[in-house]
Amino acid sequence: MSDLSVPIDVRGRTPYSIDQFVIPNGSSDYIKEILISNGEIRDRVQKLRHEIADDYKDKELFVFGVLQGAAKFMFSLFEDFPYVYNHRLIEAKSYIGT
Repeated sequence: MSDLSVPIDVRGRTPYSIDQFVIPNGSSDYIKEILISNGEIRDRVQKLRHEIADDYKDKELFVFGVLQGAAKFMFSLFEDFPYVYNHRLIEAKSYIGT
């Protein structure tokens, strides 16, 4: 596993105080602490982008994002991606009893 593939480990980490962040109105009742800052997330997404670019520079890349929620992450992950890639957003449904 390369250094880029190592996930952010929050076990045992001292959380950030919510006083250090701008919390959207109505959300402060639900947020007790911040484990990963926005900057850390953006940095990790950028590292993933570089790793994917290195792995697929000579290959065809087709990316599927499962709705809801994947679109924002997928588009930030592939923002300024250096190679041509294809993508689709798909919807998955679950049916009980089938």
